[in-house]
This record gives sequence, C-alpha cells and structure tokens, in this order.
Amino acid sequence: EVLSHPFEQMLKHAMERDKLYLNPSITISDLARHIGTNRSYLSEYFNNKCSTTFTDYINALRLQYAEQLMAQSHKISFEEIASNSGFNSLSTFRRAFVKKHGITPSNYRHKLKEFL
Repeated sequence: EVLSHPFEQMLKHAMERDKLYLNPSITISDLARHIGTNRSYLSEYFNNKCSTTFTDYINALRLQYAEQLMAQSHKISFEEIASNSGFNSLSTFRRAFVKKHGITPSNYRHKLKEFL
C-alpha cells in the first residue's frame, strides 16, 4: 500500500502502536501535533481522502477495540468496555455501536456467545 501523504505513516503509527484513539479527550489538534502536521490539513485529509470525519475515524477504531474486548470476555461490563475503548460515556459508546452495527452492544454480545 502506497502512502501518499507524508504524515500517513505517522498517523498509522499513532493509531496502531500508540493507540491514541483510547484517549477520551483526544482532539484533531492533538493528533495533528503528534504526527507533525496542522489541524486543517489533517481535517481535509480525513474528509477528502478517507471520506470520513475525525470523530468517525476515531470512533471506528474505538469500536474495533471494544469489539475485541467483548470477544475476549463476557464478564467485562459495558461501562468498562466504553471507558477502556476511549469513549467518554456509555451512551456515546452505545450510540456509536448501534450506528455501526444496527444492534445494541448487549444484542451483539448475545450473538457473539452463539458463535462461541
């Protein structure tokens, strides 16, 4: 995969290795500073190159992480999953989850159990 923007590799690194998305108070400015670019350039990159917003990008990574936590343990509470995944609240987590999957986290967990 060819990374065309000079900061794409840094962005990938910041997310995969540093897991900055787990910080519930991360802002686009924080991320831009971390990878050595400016806020408007990064925002334009998300909007035009990725067809997403900063918030949706971060939430997608948080949800992926939350799904891994749910798969690892049926005992962890949704409050813990939400906070460990970088969401500010359970309701924000729930809203993002339903938006992505079309079902609630608890319905998702029940489906997971059926497969295991």
